[in-house]
Amino acid sequence: MEPIKQAQEPKKRTHVAVHHHHVSLTLMIIIALLVVVIIISKHAFIGYRLEKQFEKVGMKVESVIFEMDSLKSEILFTETRLESCKLLNNESFETIKTEKNNLFICESAKNQLVSQLDLMKTQYERNLTQLAKEYEEKKTNAELELNQLKIQVTQTEERFNNVIAYAADNICCKNRIDNPNIDSYIIANNRIVCSAGENKKISC
Repeated sequence: MEPIKQAQEPKKRTHVAVHHHHVSLTLMIIIALLVVVIIISKHAFIGYRLEKQFEKVGMKVESVIFEMDSLKSEILFTETRLESCKLLNNESFETIKTEKNNLFICESAKNQLVSQLDLMKTQYERNLTQLAKEYEEKKTNAELELNQLKIQVTQTEERFNNVIAYAADNICCKNRIDNPNIDSYIIANNRIVCSAGENKKISC
């Protein structure tokens, strides 16, 4: 009879363990349900309080939700516009940056041209001053040479006239012996011609 009792002992222990496992699982389910109920109750209580607060200010939950949805749509639309504005702003920034670079290049070219123009102007003024100085010097020298030439011409004319007068006196005084009316002379065809009543008088 002893061996049979020993064979039935493990079966009894196994039954107890299974029963204990079912109790634990049931407790866990009950606890989970309690947690869910508490969470739902909390949210329901918060919703109830919010509804009462909205009623105090004359608003309904539906209208508030509708307005919130509208605000969300407006926010989404505004964010979309903001992204578009950012893209446009980036494009504008790149355009401004390019134009700024072009402006810098133009300003550099302009400054270089202004520098070259100032240098050319300085050189021109220096050359003009030098030319004016040289012109004045040449003008003064030319006037001196002209005055000297005038003096020389006058002296030459005087000598020439003296030579002509001397020659005319010799020629016409001799011819006057034959023609007493001769008292002057003229130059005709590069020759001395004795005459009477002319401006150039002879002296015999």
